[in-house]
Parts: sequence; structure tokens; C-alpha cells
Amino acid sequence: MTTRELSRTVVAAIAALAEKTTFGGSAPLRPSPAAAAVDATLAPAIAVLSPDTGSTGGSTPLKITGSGFQSGAVVFIDGIAISAFVLDTRTIYACAPPHDAGKVDVVVVNPSGLSDWVSNAYTFLPPQAFDFNGDWIGVAGAEHQMELRFTVQNNVLVCVSCGSANRVTFSPAPEVRHGEFSIVRGDGMGISARIVSATEAVGTINLEPCPYTNWIATRSLKQG
Repeated sequence: MTTRELSRTVVAAIAALAEKTTFGGSAPLRPSPAAAAVDATLAPAIAVLSPDTGSTGGSTPLKITGSGFQSGAVVFIDGIAISAFVLDTRTIYACAPPHDAGKVDVVVVNPSGLSDWVSNAYTFLPPQAFDFNGDWIGVAGAEHQMELRFTVQNNVLVCVSCGSANRVTFSPAPEVRHGEFSIVRGDGMGISARIVSATEAVGTINLEPCPYTNWIATRSLKQG
């Protein structure tokens, strides 16, 4: 899976969950009684958290890999229930909340009541602990249909583009401060960004053809 596909999957999954929870979307398909009886005997098992470090500001996309996850499973980070989407029995996508710096426990609880937890499995760090420099590729738009790119060098935003637009520079170029940068020109065009992990950032952009919208981006594996 490419970084763009992963960002799209995480954002879409959490958005879908929020829509169903907030606006009362259609009920999820229920397994047959026999399948439910079998699933109820399985305890969840957490194997890998990716990433296992995120910003104290929250909003870090989190992938939990393991086994025995049931539809409707609840994820807790340090006792806080967080937004989560169970993709299948082996994969849960979630979004880490704001939290004080430090190591915390992660718990997955199935609707059956069975659970698994890992002590000190996730670490919250202040955003300035992460390096923002590099090339970033992400998605923007209501349907996450537009590609967004920007580059940060020496803790300064060098350029940004969205959709089919040419790269745009700002003067003065915004500096990264405490893991964030933001700029709005007199014509209303601009971008804000906040790093949420070593490889993920989120923000908003207003740059044609991307009118004011949220975005999520991943640091490109190929720098420069």
C-alpha cells in the first residue's frame, strides 16, 4: 500500500465511523448467530502498533495489527476511548487523542467483553520532537481526491501544490515553530500544518483547485 493509499484509507475509515456515530447512519451488517457465537469466544490480541509514537496534540493516525478483533471493538489509550474502525479481524484503524507526554497503555475490548492490553505500548511526544523537514505527499478534498505536496527545508516551507495547480511559494516563507506552520496571503490563499508523528502531518489548505479543506500527508520515502 502506498503512503497516499494509507492516508486515504485511514481518513476515510475514521470519517465513516464518525458519520455513523454522529448522524445515525445505516446499521452495520450483523454476522449470523453461529458466527457470532464463534467470534464471542475469541479474545483480541494486539501485535503491532504503527506508529507507536505520536504528538501530544493528537490526531495521529494509528494502525493496530493483531487478531480476534470484532466489529464494534473499542480502543482505549490510557483509559480514553478513541475513534476506531475495525477493518477486519486483524486490523483496526484509529486516531490517537491529545495527551500529556509519556508512555501509555493500549487496550482493545471486543463487544463480547474479552480484551487485550499492552503496557507502555504508545508514546506521546511534544510536536517539536519530530523533524518536519522533507518532502510530503498527501490527499485533500471532501473525497480525498486531490493530491497535495509540500516541501520543508531548514524548518521553512519551501513550496506547496494541490491538485493540478503549479507549485506556490510564499513570501515571507513560514517557519516551523513547535511542530507547526501557518500562512495566509492577502488574497486568502494559504496553508496550515501540524506534525502528528515522525511521518504524518495534518492541516488545512485554501489553494485553487483546493478550496478551504482539510488534508493529511505522509513524509515521502524519497527525499529531495
